[in-house]
Amino acid sequence: MMMWWDERGARLGSWDGKAMEPAMEEEEKTSPGRKVAIIDLDCEYTRQAVLGGFRRDKDRRWRTLVKPTTGDSTIKKGSHDYDDDLDDEVGACLYWGEYERVDWEAVGMGRIAANCYCIRKGLIRKAQLALAVHKWRSKRPDSLLAKRVPETHVFELYDIEYFDEVLIADVPELREMSPGEAWILKPNITNQALGVRVFDDLGTLRQILSSEEAWNLREWVVQRYVDRPLLVDGRKFHVRTYVLAVGAAPMRVLVYDQMLALFAADAYPAAGEGGRPRDISNLDAHLTNTCRITRQKLGGGMTPEEEAKHVRLLDEISGELGGPAGLRRVQGRDRRARGGVPGRRVVGPQLHAHGQLLRALRV
Repeated sequence: MMMWWDERGARLGSWDGKAMEPAMEEEEKTSPGRKVAIIDLDCEYTRQAVLGGFRRDKDRRWRTLVKPTTGDSTIKKGSHDYDDDLDDEVGACLYWGEYERVDWEAVGMGRIAANCYCIRKGLIRKAQLALAVHKWRSKRPDSLLAKRVPETHVFELYDIEYFDEVLIADVPELREMSPGEAWILKPNITNQALGVRVFDDLGTLRQILSSEEAWNLREWVVQRYVDRPLLVDGRKFHVRTYVLAVGAAPMRVLVYDQMLALFAADAYPAAGEGGRPRDISNLDAHLTNTCRITRQKLGGGMTPEEEAKHVRLLDEISGELGGPAGLRRVQGRDRRARGGVPGRRVVGPQLHAHGQLLRALRV
């Protein structure tokens, strides 16, 4: 898995991107016994962050060779020219670059280490991740993962004419949906929440799969929707955690402790009166994807004030997740239908959910 981060996350974290040490002198770079790292990243922000890490190596154990990005006719200060035979010429032992350009044969032979795992599709593609989780749950039914992932199914649909046949064969659970029972549909390969929809009846699902947006998508993941999520200030949020995995068998996993809470744009809708299901048509209340919010609501950019509303450090909201005052804020606008007053059926699940969240994140 490639190590990647959102620029907003880095800004909110402890690294400011400015504390770059001066470039090393030429004689220092060519001193014997130093390891060589090839830096081949297209994103300038990420590339400078990686180079900053190498420059802060006080023992000067590394020299970096930076490959120019496409259209870049200059080499960054402090780097050397890069050529295709660099591995053989200077014995580079680390390639830190784009996944598509990793020499996996060299990695497999142990000639060079890379910043990626070759099996990353098992994590970034939703169908493959669902299948991997299913295998894990089958072997470890009592594990935390088995108990925390909602019911998930994968199906392929090449022609809407075969809609009923696919449901019968692959997702019979959908044919037995109760009125108001919500599910969330996601394309296997998507970015910025494109193609993600929430539905509560088969007619809506058929319309989604028949739409122009879905005509070229074949593989889908459908997941039982968590209808009563943990809320802060009445809005849904998810926690983004940055993780660095090192090696294999054994693998070492390092977790960055400054986690982000990314919020939905709109308040989560309250359940309807008389037990009617809540409104699922407003995706801005149900999806917490920051790129989608920026594109749909903010015209492609965020002011610092808007960012503070949608992107917060988890530590900033820890007080809102515990104690009586925090619990009231967590509840937001979700109230019981009868009398419109918070009741145990709301408070109990919310309190349990926030306790589970804090325990899981502090493991």
